[in-house]
Order: sequence, then C-alpha cells, then structure tokens
Amino acid sequence: MPRATEAPPYKALSYAWGNANTNRVILVDDIGIRIPENLFNALITLRPSKSPILMWVDYLCINQRNDIEKAWQVALMGDIYERADQVLAWLGCGDSESQRAIEYLDELGAEAYSCGFYHDLHIGDAIWLKWAQLYPTCSDPLMFDLILTQLIQAIGVFPPIFMKLAKLMKKLWNLFCKINGWDIEGKCFPIPEMKNLLERRWFGRVWVLQEIALSREAIFICGTLKIDRERLAAAVNVYQCFTKVVFGLASAWKTPNRYHNQIILSGGFFRAGMMTNATQIRLSKFSLISLLRLTCVGSPNLRKHGPHHLDSGDPRDKIFALLGLASDRKELSEKGVNPNYTKSCQEVYTLTTSVLLEQGHISLLSFVQPHRSSTYGNLPSWVPDWYQPITEPLQIFKDDHITLEPEFHASNLTPIVKTNRNASGIHSISLKGYTCDKIHSVGSFPKRISSWDVPIEETFSWPEEWLAEILRLTYQTRCSFSSFGERLHAVARASLGGVRLDSQSNVVRTGGELLFEATHLLQASIRCVKDRRIKIKARKFLARNRIKIDSDAAEIPSMGIRNQMIGRSLKRLPFITAAGRLGLGYDNIQAGDVVAIIRGAQVPYILRMQRTGKYTLVSEAYVDGIMDGETLPGATFTWLDIV
Repeated sequence: MPRATEAPPYKALSYAWGNANTNRVILVDDIGIRIPENLFNALITLRPSKSPILMWVDYLCINQRNDIEKAWQVALMGDIYERADQVLAWLGCGDSESQRAIEYLDELGAEAYSCGFYHDLHIGDAIWLKWAQLYPTCSDPLMFDLILTQLIQAIGVFPPIFMKLAKLMKKLWNLFCKINGWDIEGKCFPIPEMKNLLERRWFGRVWVLQEIALSREAIFICGTLKIDRERLAAAVNVYQCFTKVVFGLASAWKTPNRYHNQIILSGGFFRAGMMTNATQIRLSKFSLISLLRLTCVGSPNLRKHGPHHLDSGDPRDKIFALLGLASDRKELSEKGVNPNYTKSCQEVYTLTTSVLLEQGHISLLSFVQPHRSSTYGNLPSWVPDWYQPITEPLQIFKDDHITLEPEFHASNLTPIVKTNRNASGIHSISLKGYTCDKIHSVGSFPKRISSWDVPIEETFSWPEEWLAEILRLTYQTRCSFSSFGERLHAVARASLGGVRLDSQSNVVRTGGELLFEATHLLQASIRCVKDRRIKIKARKFLARNRIKIDSDAAEIPSMGIRNQMIGRSLKRLPFITAAGRLGLGYDNIQAGDVVAIIRGAQVPYILRMQRTGKYTLVSEAYVDGIMDGETLPGATFTWLDIV
C-alpha cells in the first residue's frame, strides 16, 4: 500500500451518511456491499461516463466494524483530505428549488467575490448599514448613484488607490441595490430555495468541517449542479452581511417589509457560513478548545438561539472529528487525547476536559450546563456534555475563540487544577477557591415551558416577565438600595448578566445608560408585577420620571434591552443571595447552592455541597457586585473537591 505522500492524484468525497436504515447495494471487486443511500446517490451521480475516477470514500476505505482500524484511519483523515487534489462536497439530490438556489448563488457569488466578500467576511457591514439609514426608500438611491458616478468621473486627479476605492464603493452599492430589491432586475434573495440548499444535513455534520477546511480546492455539488467554494462563500457572506443590516433597521426603516421579515425569520444560514469559510479556521490555527467553542454552542432548533452546533452520529466524534484540525493536537496526543473507539464516551469527554483544564482553560467550566438524559452514561459534574447543544456562556469569544469578552475579574490569579485518579480512571478535580455567598431564592416562571424546546415567537413576552420577577427577588432579602432607581439599575444589570451589545454590536460591560432602557421596559412590565407594594413603588418611580403608563409602552428605547434579555433568559434563571446580591445562573440552580470564586476564573461558579463534603459544579454565574474581585481582599483559598 503506498504512503499518503506517494499516492496518485485523487479526489475525496465529503458527504453526510444519512439514515443508516436506508441502504443500497453496490459491487466492490464483485462483492456486494451495503452503503447508505445518500452515498449511493453520490456515486451514481459523480461516476464519469468515459474514464474512471480515483476517489477516497470513508465508508468504503475504512473497516467500520473494526474499532482499532477505524481509530487509526480517523487519525489520518486530516492528511487524506489535505492531500486530495479536490474535495467534492455532496449536498444530496437536486430538485427545482435547489437548482434555482445554486444558479442564483453562483451568479451572486461571482459579483460578491469581485467585491472582496470571500477574503473579507464583513466588508459591507458598516457601509451597508449606513446606506440603509441614509436611503430608506428606493427613490433616494438613484440620486446617490448619480453622485457616486460623478465622483468616479472627477476622481482622476487623485492617486490610483482612491480611484480603486471609488470603484469598489460603486460595486458595493450596485450589489446592495440588487439584494435589497432596488435593482430593475429584481435580484432579491430566494429565501425558501436557499433554505432548501443551505440547511441540508451536510452543513450540520461535525466531520465535514475538517474535510472542507483542509481541502486545497472544494466543489459543492447538489444533483447535477456544481458551485465552487469561493463563489458560494462570497454569496453566503453577502447574505449574512445583509441580515445584519436588516436587523439594524429599527431606527431607519421602522417596520420591515415582507422581504425583510423573511430575512429575519430565516435565521442566518450560520452553519453554511461556517462551512464555506472553513479555510479561515485552518489558517487561524485553532486549538481544540477554540474548535469546541466554535462547534458546540447552539440549539436543537436553529430558529431559536445559537446556530453553530454541529452533529455527529457517535458522541465521541464531537472530539475525534476536531483533532485533525486542532493546532495543539500533538500536545493533546502526548496526553492521551487520540481517536480511540475502545473507550466509552464518558472516558473520552472526561479525559479531554481534564487535559484542557490542566492547560489552564478554566473558562470551559462555563460550558457545564444542565445535562439532558443520555445513553452514554453519567458525566462528572465538571465535564461538559459536548454532544448536546450548549447555550452561549455569559462571556462570548472573539474571532480566535480564545479571547473572552467583555472581561470580568472575579479572580485574576493563575488557575491551579489537580486531576484525581483511581484504578477506574479520572473521578474528580480539585480547584483552588473559596465560597463567598449562598443562594437565598431563585426566580420562578410557572407558565414557561422548557427552555430547550421553546420556539422563538414564544420568547417575545419574556422580557416583561423577566424584569418583574427579578424586581420581586430584590424584596426577598435585605438589599441596601438607596433608591428605586438604583434597585432597577441592579435588576437590569442582572437581567443581562452584566453584558450588552453597544451600537457597533461589540460586547461590553453594562453601564449607566442601561437604566434609561430599563425604565421604559418597566412600563410594559407593570402588568406582570403581582405584589401590590412593589407595583405602587414602580408607578411612583415612573411618575417621577414623567413616563406615561399605557398599552403602547414598549417603544424603541427598550428594544435593545428586550432583545438581549431574550437571549440571556434561555436556559437561565435569576436568583438572589443571602447577602442580597442579584445573580444569573443556569436553570438547575437551587436555594442553598453556594457561590464560589475559583482561582483563575473570570466569573463566579455555583456549587452544591454533597454529604461527602465534596461539591458538584452546577453553573457559571453572574453575581452583581463581585465580578471585579470585590471579595478577594482577605479571602483564603482552599482546595475545593468537585466530583
């Protein structure tokens, strides 16, 4: 057998296996082999009519029944796809909708590529949003187009670089007019057809991320139609850029039209964006923790919250499928993190998490969230369930998926972690830290269904209930607020976990401006306040601030805080501590749980004492008033044993 470096030119197939119960039979060396129907369709479609084609197909080239061989081959898959002349991404059989989508995206992608959308994912963000604010109707652009044309004609006296910039602006403007429906040709995005193509199973499979990211050249194939990676990526980038513009139209276009509503409800095709731009992941040299953050944050329902969650048939593949891409794979391999299908999922997840913690990645404890029932055994409380969709933590990650923002400073010290083993393997960890408070009461929302399954339209009424319930919590203990306004400000901070988006969509710490928006939202929340005493205080506060209480209370000033509250409230509950501090944690927190500061962690964590004296990890937490190291002076760090 030739080595990979000696292999003849070949192509590699990237595809989703599909339903394992739907098989077809093919002949390989006159022997009948059952293969998934989706693979069968790919081979039939891609088989050339004249000359043979040399293609690597994992299902046929790897003995799927031999765990040892499979682990060995899986470790080589990165090299296999990287050395292939071309990777063929099979999206499935075509139909009339997918055909129209590919034809549209191919044409749009060519124009978008010439504008730079393949190399710069965000080239149009700020420019288009500004144009949308300046030209809210289709009559104004004609005047702007005339001015821009005259500018280009007169610009010859300036340096060539200025001329190139003007021409680029012209291209961007023409493209913006087309996709916004202002062009005579009417080139609006065909949303239903794009959903047919870009939400196919291939885009949600964790294995294909490595396959497409490492490829030299990639072609996307649906039925008999093809589109190259550069054009598809540029077209998807344009769509995501325009989606941001539509979301930012509240102040300029007020009420979105039917087309813009379609854009909003479509999601954003984030998985398609990640896959088509996957070469950026390879070039950025992401570590395993970065790749896990990239592929595990998400939701079972893409219309809900968090779009990046990628699936695998085998839970262990959520780790194994990323190792070939990880920049730290050599270090991980030396510590035992390798593809090994003789190990249980519990063993794989526990070992991987312990190694990452020993590397200093304390922040991954924020990915420990309420586990749904699984068929692969109970995980230690400190081990994230990488197979389940993970809600975005309190802090988000910048483009490197390492840097946390905004920064909190609950503890700025270097983390100290010990991994505890016995004959059965790793059973617990010990962290340096201390407990500083205890949960007194947890917010209650009896009418709310499980955060796992709630459709997005049912979350629109949550902000009013959320604000009213957190306000109620402040009266459950002796909180030292000098005024109702100070109380409301603390409620608003806690409702967002101390984090918000600024006007440029950057994630920042909440500031004084939050009180203004919270005051407006309080108008709509009055009806949700059941306690008569609290309602009277709220009405007096609104009256003093000359804010009228009526049915049209939810105006634009509260829109920012409303939208961000919806995101923060998913799978979370507010609480108040014995010391009167408001907080936010995952929805498995209970009264009596303790607040702990872990050495090296930016945020506090909620722990639950066991009869043995050890703890279980319950949740990351926002706790108002201790996010910047306020409890550190005089604190004594001890070993906290977590099982």
